Amino acid sequence: KQISRRPIIWIALAMVIGVSLSLKTTKTHKPQNHTIDEAIPLLTSLENEIKPDPLSGYILFDRTLLAAAAPSYTSSLHLLWSPYTYTYGSVAPKEDNERLHQYFYFLGVDEQKLQTMLEAPVYRSALFGLHRVNKTLTQNFVPVTRAEIQGQIDRYLQYKQAFSQPQAELWPLSHVVVAGDWQYHLSNLDRWYERDGGQRIGTSIVYRVRPRFTKN
Repeated sequence: KQISRRPIIWIALAMVIGVSLSLKTTKTHKPQNHTIDEAIPLLTSLENEIKPDPLSGYILFDRTLLAAAAPSYTSSLHLLWSPYTYTYGSVAPKEDNERLHQYFYFLGVDEQKLQTMLEAPVYRSALFGLHRVNKTLTQNFVPVTRAEIQGQIDRYLQYKQAFSQPQAELWPLSHVVVAGDWQYHLSNLDRWYERDGGQRIGTSIVYRVRPRFTKN
């Protein structure tokens, strides 16, 4: 009885704002959350397969969303690259950059495809840093220039042309996971690895791969 009308109004207003923001956030992330939920059987299957042999190799996920979510649902998977590889304490920026180049290489990314991919914040921030993509993170925001993007494309093309066994041996793959409707040219992957026939799990196809090269 002693609560005045003003606090009640503020409480009601806060609840309305909170509920509306929650609904908006839920709607925005609903597709991604569904994708991750549908991938749980895939991640569980990979975990059960790899856990007995934790040194079996690295996994390449073509979808960055699954690569980002995998460490939250598994403990045994080693990822070639994910949007958060840079946060791993043992991965230096130079290594993170080369892992991303290798990721592009094995998925058969060419110059035109890379130009398109670098329009996405996830890849642009991986190469240039979050502070060059998200203007809210720094007071003096400096956007990525077209010249810088072309410079990264040129570096990747040089990496692609010079790719050899020493690079392939750095992070030997054991599995490659692609979307069921994937459209990749995997000739680069097939040059260095033997693929099995692939296994469909949910919306993904899992290829178990064996190196054609012998690691020294």
